[in-house]
Amino acid sequence: MFRTFTFYEPDLLSICYGLLSGIGIADSYNLSNKLVSMFKVLKDLLSSSKKYRWGARDLCATINAVKNERIEKISSKISHPDSDYFREGLNKFYMGRISNCDKENFYRVLDSFFPL
Repeated sequence: MFRTFTFYEPDLLSICYGLLSGIGIADSYNLSNKLVSMFKVLKDLLSSSKKYRWGARDLCATINAVKNERIEKISSKISHPDSDYFREGLNKFYMGRISNCDKENFYRVLDSFFPL
């Protein structure tokens, strides 16, 4: 009567690639690779606070912040490269969530993955 099944860790790269392609990001494969790599670095680098989560739901919420930033810039007729939307979206989304002791590390990682 019961079937056995196992849980797998979700493939964040595939999820991210699909979501970014869906919102019309031109270089979605490279940017999804950067974003997932940045999530892994932040997970290892920042303090192990319970308020920091770096799973699939948080990745989707981050991509929604990037999408909102992109829509805001496009509606105001400002043209930017796609990586700028990521920088601004990540900055706005995580600004209130990162504790003061981790902000320096967060911005250092953000600058290394998405430079100005």
